[in-house]
Amino acid sequence: MMLRLDQNEFARNELLQVCRDSYADDPIELKKIDTFEQTYDPRDAIRWYTTDCFLYRLINRSLRTESIGHIFKLRYFIHDLHNQLAQIQKEFLRLLPSNQIILQLYRGLRMQLHELHDLERNEGNLVSTDTFLSTTSDYEAALSFSGDGNVEDNYISVIYEITVDTTLTHWIPFAKIDYLSIFKDEDEVLFSMGAVFRVGQAKQLKDRLWMIELTLTSTEDEYWNVLTNHLHST
Repeated sequence: MMLRLDQNEFARNELLQVCRDSYADDPIELKKIDTFEQTYDPRDAIRWYTTDCFLYRLINRSLRTESIGHIFKLRYFIHDLHNQLAQIQKEFLRLLPSNQIILQLYRGLRMQLHELHDLERNEGNLVSTDTFLSTTSDYEAALSFSGDGNVEDNYISVIYEITVDTTLTHWIPFAKIDYLSIFKDEDEVLFSMGAVFRVGQAKQLKDRLWMIELTLTSTEDEYWNVLTNHLHST
């Protein structure tokens, strides 16, 4: 599997090369890549990911487009980010109040109306994330990210209301990362790639603002199993 591949110098150099190739005409990002090369420590993976720079953009673009070649070359950092989430998840869950079995999280976004209709038609079915998924325990922050109904034509504001049962065994790690993040005040909980959710009801809160219920499952995502097995055999 990709996340179990050796973290060697070759993988590190492949990561640096694909980053430099992707930002060859951007001197500001190239300077950040130089800084990353000189200072990066796996314990800083979350901090680097939450920085507005080449890593966040390149990783999410590659994952969204399912560009296996790019994903493979980014494996050095993806491995560290996934593993750091897995490490801090244990402490995150341990420190939850004993009576807090259910986590209620939110994600605000803007989507086209046909995307909302697709989710409505999939009520009761499973959907998976194709990137690392950023959420927050702060409803008002999610509402702000969604645009609160004040969005461009052909778009609507959507808030995902995400329910997590912490008593279940989840294959995909998630944890609160604000103390490791560049952004300290967003109450951010980050899920690794391939999290699987069951779609619940879609409810209209007001004009051009909807809420969609999602529940984290303990299901493994078959696409990511196939992808990581492919990367392992490459």
